[in-house]
Amino acid sequence: MKLKIAGAALIGAAVIICIVYGIVAGVTFGREDYGLYSGADAPEARAAELTYNALRYTSGAYKYCVQAYVDIGKLTEGLSPEEKAEKETDIKGAVAAAEQIMKKFGARIENDDDPYYFSAVTAEFASATDMDLALGNDGYEVYTSSAEVYNGFWYSDYVITVSDPFASESGYLREAKNVLTDAVGAENLDLVYNYGSAYGTNTVESNADYVYKYKETSAGRESYVHEFRRGADEAAKAQVLVQHSPNTVSWYLLIIVGVLLLSGTVLLITGALRGKNRSYYER
Repeated sequence: MKLKIAGAALIGAAVIICIVYGIVAGVTFGREDYGLYSGADAPEARAAELTYNALRYTSGAYKYCVQAYVDIGKLTEGLSPEEKAEKETDIKGAVAAAEQIMKKFGARIENDDDPYYFSAVTAEFASATDMDLALGNDGYEVYTSSAEVYNGFWYSDYVITVSDPFASESGYLREAKNVLTDAVGAENLDLVYNYGSAYGTNTVESNADYVYKYKETSAGRESYVHEFRRGADEAAKAQVLVQHSPNTVSWYLLIIVGVLLLSGTVLLITGALRGKNRSYYER
């Protein structure tokens, strides 16, 4: 009889835990709808774009670079030969000027053979440790997270708002943007921020306009890129990253409830069997 009571008590405790946690979950769980990327096709690009890449690769390496590209065919479509030649000269001059701006700020130019494109590396590190050493961090700094935490039953979401690198009123991006805007027009220029994560979309999501897996074959590494794209004539929008992490409270409670139910069931069955055996011998 005592075993049955103990078993029922354990099962009852498991049920109470489930009810209480269910009430807490119903009141506190959930997060705001940030319009996360849902697999849409890449947005149509304008004739010119200025791109800032902040990439973390699956290998642990980091790369920060700025790229400028002009589709001269799209930009000069419909122009007379004379107008086209003049436009081409203006664009080549603007791209070269933007490249010189990057050099002035210490960037390493990766290519010099295309008058309508360049890629300028501002920083590159083989690992997070190398980056900390280069930045003068000794490992004793106290970091505070700016992420908002939203709990779900199975996972917790850490929501981080990422600043638009083109919103600054100074610096090489502002100067390069101004040069290209003057040459191609704000209505023809896209500003692209590529945030590269070492983790796939099962772990890190965003409200980016496009998400894809980028493979840098020359270096044998890859990154999951979240592309935030807007026109130079458009206002900056909120850029959000959401990292999913297991909600350990739910998982631990699930284990505890499972143990309570299993133990309670075993005690109930054992008590019932002993009761039958006792009844048999008392006949």
